[in-house]
Amino acid sequence: MTRDQRVCIFGEKKSTVRSVTFKAPKSNYDLTSWRIWEQAFRLNVSNSKKCFDTISGHRITLPTNARGLFTGYDYESKRHRIVIRGYDKFFNIDEVPITTWDALSQHTKGPYELTVKENGCIIFIAALPDGQIIVSSKHSLGIVEGQSVSHANVGERWLEKHLQSVGRTKQELAHELLRRDMTAVAELCDDEFEEHILPYTGNSRGLYLHGLNRNCPQFITASSCEVAEFAEQWGFMKVSSFFMDSIHELKAFLENASKDGKWNNRAIEGFVIRCHSDHSSLEQQSSNDFFFKYKFPEPYGMFRQWREVTKMLISGKKPSYTKYKKVTAEYITFCDKKFKEDEDAKRLYMSNKGIISLRDEFLVLSKLDLMHLSVSNDNDCGKEFTLLVPIATIGCGKTTVAKILEKLFGWPVVQNDNLPSGKGGPKRFAKAIIEEFRNGHSVVFADRNNHISNMRSTLQTDILALIDGVRFVALPFKHTPEVPEFVQNRVLQRGDRHQSIKVSEGVDKVKAIMNTFYKQYKPFDPAGNKHDANYDDIIELDPLIGSLENARRIVNYFKKNIPELIPNDPSDDDYAAALNYAVNEYVPTYRKTFGNDSKKIKNKITAEGITGSSTCFKKAPRYFGVLLDRKTVESSLVQVLTIANLQWQEAFSRYTLQDSFHITMIHESQKPVNSRIWEQYLQHMHDKNTTKMGNISFRITHLVWDDRVICFRVTMNENSVWYGKTCNPQLHITLGTSSSDVKAFESNFLLKKLRWQGDEVDSTDGNVRYLTVLPKIIIEGMLEPVY
Repeated sequence: MTRDQRVCIFGEKKSTVRSVTFKAPKSNYDLTSWRIWEQAFRLNVSNSKKCFDTISGHRITLPTNARGLFTGYDYESKRHRIVIRGYDKFFNIDEVPITTWDALSQHTKGPYELTVKENGCIIFIAALPDGQIIVSSKHSLGIVEGQSVSHANVGERWLEKHLQSVGRTKQELAHELLRRDMTAVAELCDDEFEEHILPYTGNSRGLYLHGLNRNCPQFITASSCEVAEFAEQWGFMKVSSFFMDSIHELKAFLENASKDGKWNNRAIEGFVIRCHSDHSSLEQQSSNDFFFKYKFPEPYGMFRQWREVTKMLISGKKPSYTKYKKVTAEYITFCDKKFKEDEDAKRLYMSNKGIISLRDEFLVLSKLDLMHLSVSNDNDCGKEFTLLVPIATIGCGKTTVAKILEKLFGWPVVQNDNLPSGKGGPKRFAKAIIEEFRNGHSVVFADRNNHISNMRSTLQTDILALIDGVRFVALPFKHTPEVPEFVQNRVLQRGDRHQSIKVSEGVDKVKAIMNTFYKQYKPFDPAGNKHDANYDDIIELDPLIGSLENARRIVNYFKKNIPELIPNDPSDDDYAAALNYAVNEYVPTYRKTFGNDSKKIKNKITAEGITGSSTCFKKAPRYFGVLLDRKTVESSLVQVLTIANLQWQEAFSRYTLQDSFHITMIHESQKPVNSRIWEQYLQHMHDKNTTKMGNISFRITHLVWDDRVICFRVTMNENSVWYGKTCNPQLHITLGTSSSDVKAFESNFLLKKLRWQGDEVDSTDGNVRYLTVLPKIIIEGMLEPVY
């Protein structure tokens, strides 16, 4: 086995795709397994900004969605070909945006084929060009180091048994698979080899054939009827399947079946549903075959959690779990006692033996009703409380939505603006929310912008540290190009009806505060941002449609997905009365200020946006810089690359562009040596009585890069009042870095490696490359303090 290639596609630190090459058993062929990072499959079907080229705007996609892929060189045709091809990665209901019921009703069409999801491990069966059968697991062949017997070995033994039962040979099967150019996909279910969650003993053991995939980049797979016929001809175990015509019929059936986790009186993991889709992420496929799955949460979900906590216990780790808390704690106590009495039980469990018997013993001794146990524990411990968490900027209408819901259902609104700011503010906010839960409210609205990524995850951490069983519902407000102007007008029309933003104190002050929030805003991205990954539900809202319609969206989502939270269906009159309350009757009474008011010092924006002279900040600026329009910088970069006949994706794909761009004029670290210049900036800001200290224009002279950072070198317009009053020897715009570990200030080190004579340059380092920018490109931005 040799490790070959590692490729990054979405700008992440770890490899998106990596390959491992194996020697095919009893053959001269080498087969290369292509492994794709699991999170990349999620990104591939999302609208995360990582999926779009920052320069061209074109969508970036994986070369294939296959989960399980082996290629090899065919000496006869003298070309590389796909030898083993698994399914395209498919997702559970509500796991990703394209598998919500609403999305499925729009981009899929029937008939819908339901196949029982057997609970084992996947096995691929294919043929080498020389006519030999090859059996593999998802990513490996033959013997696996550290294992006495591998999944592929056991799969091949079962294959031989199945073929023998119908008088067939491996050579005949290889000939048939070569003729079809297909991979047979089966589930290995054998408790004598290893146990999973559901039992497979006696005659229920074997290879359950559930797929025949064409060996090509696109996902083309046989129907369940064809698969069943193939299984009967070649002796495999057959997977039960049936059809439904409409998505509504399908949804009703699955939700009813999930009540006891059984089908035909047999406990199952769930169903895999096969259909066709016209979703944009599948445009490259000719067949548009599309799979999704519906896993039964009960009792399968609880059994799976018990397996994980048991392995944690055996490994000496503290078991962590989020659902079925009471019964899981009892189960852990039982296991701890059992393992102290029987050390061999631990060893067997870690070899995937005794999993089901241990669980059954606990259930018998505890005399527990299984379905009542799992469902009641989910409701009591997993979903007792619901927290609505908006993700927005100022003026999107979150408080109005919250007040409408408060009027309709009595759900309390915890307003961050009603709490003192300063140290400990986030924890005070979390405690105020928990207090409402403890006062008997099942739903609370967390009225705060939550526009910064770590605010969203920290809120969850702070709450779960003090209370269990909270369902977090994200309410991301769309942030399209039209929104900033729309919400700014709304805020100005609102006047002084806000705790902290008063239009009477000056329109410029209000705009500066809002601009600060826009710059800090990070879109909600559960697929690409770890801070957003653990929200249970997502309800997308839109500032442009109005607060009443957004409130209706939330109510309608709850009616469909969490109906117990909606005790009554509001009428149109109820909505109208609630809107009137939110807009006309509700008046904020708490007064929260940005910065210090004083007779000696005029009111200015503090670290939130506006500041005055150095005596009135709560803290001094980190630096003074010229803030640049992102689109202008990107447009300049495209112009430079076009003139040089370079493509970003080909030459610079290893870099991730900065979220924003600026030119640092002077940094606080430079104050000790350049105190006079620093004071000039402060004095100018004080005299102007604003943070907007004037526009400055620059000429872009060079594009410079090495293996860590890429930047523009710039020179200031000589007519500027700030010419010669900077502390950076080479002014620059950091464009991007090769990883998140590389800091933007490394552009300073990069430019020091070059010898500059005016605009002439000579490299002293072979790793540094540069382009001279001609014709001239001028860029302009606003000088501001940055905190």
